[in-house]
Amino acid sequence: MMESAFILALSYAFVTFLLLLIVTRARLSITIRAITVVSGAVFYTAHFLSLSGLGGWPAALTLPQEFELHAFTIVEPNSIQNESGHIYLWIQETGDAEPRAYSLPYRSSVHDQLTASKKRQQEGYQQKGRLDGSGKIKISNVTRRLPQKVSSDN
Repeated sequence: MMESAFILALSYAFVTFLLLLIVTRARLSITIRAITVVSGAVFYTAHFLSLSGLGGWPAALTLPQEFELHAFTIVEPNSIQNESGHIYLWIQETGDAEPRAYSLPYRSSVHDQLTASKKRQQEGYQQKGRLDGSGKIKISNVTRRLPQKVSSDN
């Protein structure tokens, strides 16, 4: 994945270079040339910074309205190291075929819900989440249970 992101960045750099080469050789006013050069650089920089989302990093986007919770990791706030804390979720939006990683700022209410849902998940219940009208996360059991785990120890 990182190779394709690098090749994509390289191709955009090449196209930006060609644009700048054409603009500097064209018989245009200095104002139009300056605007084109600056906007080309700004768009390339914005593109390069947006590539980090392609590398598998958690999205810092709003969660979908309804989703299935697969896994999570909680990084609690640490005032000594001045870290605010994060909650990383691995969820699958209702109707989507593939799950996605999300990053949320740490909230103790979400931490408590996730800790309770982990116990229910270990009991075999799928965990369904949704956002209510105020933007709070609600996690609950799905009515059907997962199949019982079969021990491979003989």
